[in-house]
Amino acid sequence: MKNKFQLLKTLFITISGLLLINSCNNDNDINPISNKNESITTFEKNYIRYIYPESNNDSIKLIGFKTVYFNKDEAQEIKNAQELYKKELIEINKSIYYPEDYSFIRVYFPMSDAIVNYNGKTYEASNRGSFITDAFVNLKTTSWIRVIGRKASEHITGTDFNCIGGNQILLAEKLEKAMKDHTTENTYVFNLGERSFTHHSLENKTVTARSISCYQNHGNLNCSTAFGYNGKCDREFTNCMDYNGWPARCFDKSKIGFIGSDCQRAMAAGKCWNEIMNRN
Repeated sequence: MKNKFQLLKTLFITISGLLLINSCNNDNDINPISNKNESITTFEKNYIRYIYPESNNDSIKLIGFKTVYFNKDEAQEIKNAQELYKKELIEINKSIYYPEDYSFIRVYFPMSDAIVNYNGKTYEASNRGSFITDAFVNLKTTSWIRVIGRKASEHITGTDFNCIGGNQILLAEKLEKAMKDHTTENTYVFNLGERSFTHHSLENKTVTARSISCYQNHGNLNCSTAFGYNGKCDREFTNCMDYNGWPARCFDKSKIGFIGSDCQRAMAAGKCWNEIMNRN
C-alpha cells in the first residue's frame, strides 16, 4: 500500500511539473526552430500577431514577402546554422518562414508607409503597414485593394524603378492582387517575388553605387549606414550588405549569408519593399 502511494505521489509530481512547464510557454511567441514544422498559413497568422500585438480589427494591415531559393548544399548549411546560432537568430527568425527541407525562405515585412487605393479612395498606411478606412471592409474581395507606392522619408527616397513626385514614391507596377487574406486579422498578404542578388553588387562593372537600387532607395547610402545595422561580419560601405548574416562565411558572397544580414534586417523592417521586384 505504501509503495502504491509513493508511485501515485511521484506520478502526480511529474504531471504537475509538465503542466507548469507548458503553462510558461507564450502562445504568441514564434519558435524560430519550429517554423519548419508549421504551415505557411499558421506562420503568417503568428507573424501578424507579432507585428500587430494590439489586435486592432478596425484597421486594415498589409504585409508582404520575398522568397530566396537554395540548393541542397546551401539548405544544409542553413539548417546547421539554426543550431549553431540559436540565440542570434531568435529575433531575426520571427520574420522568416522555413520549410522542412530549407530549400527556400520567405522573408516577411510590414508594407510600411504604403499608399493604398482601397474601394475607390486613397489612404496612407502607418510605418507598420496599417490604415483605417471608412469604407465597408470586405476582405473576400481582394481586387478592391491596390498598393500604388509609399511615402518618402529621409532614408527611403525611391529608385530608378519608381516614379518619384514630392513625398510620394510610386511603383512602376501596382500591386493589385493580394495573394491571400486573413479575415480575422483584417490582413492582406502580397507576394513580391524572388529576392534578386544580381543588382546589389559593385562587382558588376556596368553599374555604379548610384544605380544600385538599395543605394538609391536609401539616399545613396547602404542600409547598414542608413539604419545602423551591423551583422556577423565587418561592415563594408561600397556594397549593400547582402551576405553578412549569421550563417555566413565572412566575405564569401554566398546567399546563405542573407539570413540576418543588414539587408535582410532592413527588408524585414519594411524599409526596402519598393525596390526592384525581380521575379527571375
